[in-house]
Amino acid sequence: MAADPIAVPMNLSAWTSQSLPKVERQTHWLQVETDRGPALEARSTAAASGLTRAVEWPGATVLSWRWQVSRSVRNGRLDAKAGDDFAARLYVIFDPPDDHLSFADRAKLAVGRRLFGDSLPRAALCYVWASGEAVGTIAPNAYTDRVRMIVLDQGDAQAGQWREHRRDLAADYEAAFGHRPAPTIIGVSLMSDTDNTGDEVWARFADLQMHSPTSER
Repeated sequence: MAADPIAVPMNLSAWTSQSLPKVERQTHWLQVETDRGPALEARSTAAASGLTRAVEWPGATVLSWRWQVSRSVRNGRLDAKAGDDFAARLYVIFDPPDDHLSFADRAKLAVGRRLFGDSLPRAALCYVWASGEAVGTIAPNAYTDRVRMIVLDQGDAQAGQWREHRRDLAADYEAAFGHRPAPTIIGVSLMSDTDNTGDEVWARFADLQMHSPTSER
C-alpha cells in the first residue's frame, strides 16, 4: 500500500523566521486564507528574509507544492550578486557526507560561514521563479556554489496564477551536484527577496507535501 504524503503545516507558528546578515529590511510574512486553502504569503519591498523548518527526510523524497507570485523580479539574475533576487524561492537543505565535498568545497564553506553565519548549508537546492532564465536551468548560486538554483517558472506570463510543482529530490540532487544517493534532508525554507534590486513583489506558498518514493510507483 502506498504511503500517504506528509503535509507540512502552512501556518506561521510551524516555521522559524530567518533573517540574512547585513540585510536591513525584512520580508513581511503572514498567514492567509485563499480560495484553495491556507497559504503563507511573503511581501517583499527592497527586503529579504525567509521562513525555515527543520525536517528529517530521506534523500529519496518527492516534494510537491503550489506557489503564486505577483510578478517576477525586475532585473533578477542567476549569475550576478546584484541580481540575486527572486519572487519565490523554495530551498531543500541536505546534510551531505564529507566525501560529497572536495577540499576546496570545505574551505569555501568555512569562509562562507564566517561571512554569512552557520546557517549557510553544506548543500541545498533552491527552486526559483526567475525573471529571464529558461525553465530547467540549473546553476550555482551567485554567492555560493553549495546552493544550486533550479528554475521552475519564468517571467510574468503566469503571474497571479497558482503553479503546481512535484520534484524528485534525489534526481535533482544528482543533476545539481553529481552525487548519489542523495543525503538526508534536514530542512526546507521559503523566501521572497528583493534586497539587491530594490523591487517590490509578493508570493504565496501552499500545499507543501513530502511523498515517499514508494508512493510514486
